[in-house]
Amino acid sequence: MTHAVWDATAELADVLRPSAVVSRFGGNLRGLPQRSGSDLPRLLQELFAGYGHLNAQPLLLSLNLGHVPGTESLVNDPAGEEFRDDSVIVTRASMGIVEWLRSRMPRYPIRFKLPYTDPNSSRVADHGFPDSHWPWLLDLRKAGLQKVPTVAPQVAGDVGVEEQAVRAALAALSDALMASPVWARYVTGEAALTGSDEGVLDELVLAYRSKTRADVIDVVEPGRVMRRMQHRHAAVREAEDRARLHGGAVAEYYAAFRAIDKTLGDIVTLLTQLMLYGPPQEVTMRRASWRRHEEEQRLDVSFKTDGFPQRLNEVIRLNVEISPLGGLVIVEGYSVSLHRRGEHFIEDVQVTGVVLSESA
Repeated sequence: MTHAVWDATAELADVLRPSAVVSRFGGNLRGLPQRSGSDLPRLLQELFAGYGHLNAQPLLLSLNLGHVPGTESLVNDPAGEEFRDDSVIVTRASMGIVEWLRSRMPRYPIRFKLPYTDPNSSRVADHGFPDSHWPWLLDLRKAGLQKVPTVAPQVAGDVGVEEQAVRAALAALSDALMASPVWARYVTGEAALTGSDEGVLDELVLAYRSKTRADVIDVVEPGRVMRRMQHRHAAVREAEDRARLHGGAVAEYYAAFRAIDKTLGDIVTLLTQLMLYGPPQEVTMRRASWRRHEEEQRLDVSFKTDGFPQRLNEVIRLNVEISPLGGLVIVEGYSVSLHRRGEHFIEDVQVTGVVLSESA
């Protein structure tokens, strides 16, 4: 994520945050009751404790809540109906923003020839549930957003903020994204594909489909959604391995798509943080290890800390400068262990994440 993309995402968050809908929705997520007699924040935290992926993508709550049991108590709460309505509005506005940004990509909406966007993908089937990545819904891709100059009227109307401010912020974000190295990499990689490469892409996606048809997965795992998703993920990794083995323009196209897709995901994560939760909290890092992925242009970090992340996909700021954007890290996982120290037990928190950097 470049500085320009960061700044433009922060500007969009500043425009959307004052919305009464966004403020109410974020307040409930942060544990602040929005209506007298409401116990909704506690009910949400209990639900998130059992289904962490819900809290990892709060902008998609209205899509995902229907897939999990135990949500009846939310509806019965005094603030339940209002929260449900707010979640629908936030999801619709957020999905419109992301899909509009995607719609500028070459091959949008359905000509990617990649497993990530295929109808059998875990990010397409069942509204993307329970995949933690932002979904690639076919219905949205068929909405014709590539022909729309801006989604500002829809977004502003949904959340109740000034349309001109949304229009300017979206234009700035789109311009920054299309001027970024990852966008240029994808455009160049897509343009380099030859007729022969197209044939290889067809072979790879057809092989992926043969392994991820519903009737095939039913034999392996007829019921549990997480296991079905894992089966689809394994088929994606197989397609990626075959693309790398083939090399050349096909391998680069796969990698370039993953890079721009990750940047779009980072935009969602940052927008979520700034719009609903506020500035990243600073965390003191101890005993860190690093791993750089050149193909993905990402830097992973694992470290111990005394602080405790609030949720997966939280954006935190480490107390060290580790990239042109400082110490910003997206939390991808964490665990807690207890160690005895004299008469007391000390919590030791291990966090894994990906660094938000100029090249990522």
